[in-house]
Amino acid sequence: MADKQTIILHALSIALESNKVWPLFNKKGVQGLFPLSAPGKEAAKYSIEKQFFKLVGHTTKSFSESVAITAIGARALLEGLKVTRLLENATDIMRASHENADVDSNTEEIHFYERIEKAVGEILKRLNSSNSKELVAVEKHIFLVLKEWSDEGRIGDCQLNYIYQKTLSLCPGITPGAFHDGLRGLSQKKLVELHPWTGPLYEIPQPELAMMSGHEIACYASLGPGAAEFDSNSISFAVCGTE
Repeated sequence: MADKQTIILHALSIALESNKVWPLFNKKGVQGLFPLSAPGKEAAKYSIEKQFFKLVGHTTKSFSESVAITAIGARALLEGLKVTRLLENATDIMRASHENADVDSNTEEIHFYERIEKAVGEILKRLNSSNSKELVAVEKHIFLVLKEWSDEGRIGDCQLNYIYQKTLSLCPGITPGAFHDGLRGLSQKKLVELHPWTGPLYEIPQPELAMMSGHEIACYASLGPGAAEFDSNSISFAVCGTE
């Protein structure tokens, strides 16, 4: 029996590929995203709570909901499929094949990975376009969490897991990947500075929330040099999108 994660990834992949409204559940004569079983119902409930899908229209009948995938759901799918690792594998295979004199034997495999790379690039392009407003909101809330931390006179840099939990309460459903994108955007604008973990790697708190910053593993953040003169209500936050 498929586990919850497998069921959710399957549903997300169908919804993203077709980019249309789907019945939430499979029923007789109706193809939906989730099986009408106990694991399927649990996976569907979790996906709605995490805002991977949004309900479209209203119905009074049980198990007759229709849904569409959200930008949060699309990003969750890419993270769940480990796309970054997939592309790294593709690059390694293509590089090795080009260096190999007997390239013809790997032609089909090379083309397969090239198609994957192109498809993922298109998905990421769509995500960056459709998710601009959400990214602005995430950046804004991260900045406000850090500003509040600083205004309270707290000593030391703020742990990323603390910032994530506070931001999650303001932007329900954000994934670690979206959180990291927000931090990178703020860092590029000099509004936030990222700081590395200096202890043993096995002691990193909530390692899934740590992120690479250059050649270091960042686990802390603080307001950057541009924060002192920055108005969080100004249009400047929309450098990465418009509200």
